[in-house]
Amino acid sequence: FSYLPPFKASFVSLGIRPEIYTEIARQAKKEGEYDVIILDTDSSFDETMAGMLTAADRVVVVTGQGRGAEKATEALVQNINGLSDDKFIFLCNHRDGETGHDPSGPEGNSRFAVHESIGYMADYDRMQGADLAEQPGIRKTAFLLD
Repeated sequence: FSYLPPFKASFVSLGIRPEIYTEIARQAKKEGEYDVIILDTDSSFDETMAGMLTAADRVVVVTGQGRGAEKATEALVQNINGLSDDKFIFLCNHRDGETGHDPSGPEGNSRFAVHESIGYMADYDRMQGADLAEQPGIRKTAFLLD
């Protein structure tokens, strides 16, 4: 696969308009050379992010297990028009099934449901792509995107 490497500094520092990601994705989609186009963005919500969400066929929202992560995801969801399971997939990253808050559990009043959880991986830094692909939560997520 091919990818555009991450920028080494912020867009502002480099004098690049953030909308460039949306433009690159639209062109790549138009060319039809890629099965999947992934844009890894920060957690802010602004006009640029709204444009990216609108242009996307699918959106994966990665959240955490804590109440703070749930509140941040709730704030995002409140700003999205037309939230649907056909377009949006919510993942809980670093999930510890034994302890912690479940953002879509019975005690939560979330407007979103976590579709899949990615368990905590203690040896993540030593893993290769093939190792990650064998992790149950990642495998299930791949099927959700298909």
